[in-house]
Amino acid sequence: MDKCIIFLFSYGKRLLLAFFCGQLLFLYSIYTLFRYFFILYSNNSSVFFLYFLKRIILLSLGM
Repeated sequence: MDKCIIFLFSYGKRLLLAFFCGQLLFLYSIYTLFRYFFILYSNNSSVFFLYFLKRIILLSLGM
């Protein structure tokens, strides 16, 4: 019984770690994409991309 609980706990911890690492990788890829667009359109449309980036970050964090 104890071994089962320890196994489930370690597996859950690994799963959480993978989830958070996935979130960070996702956010970083969005950030690089945003930088690419920002370099391409460094005029008024960058405001739109900033808003779009903020919305995606909030959605990915579940807010």
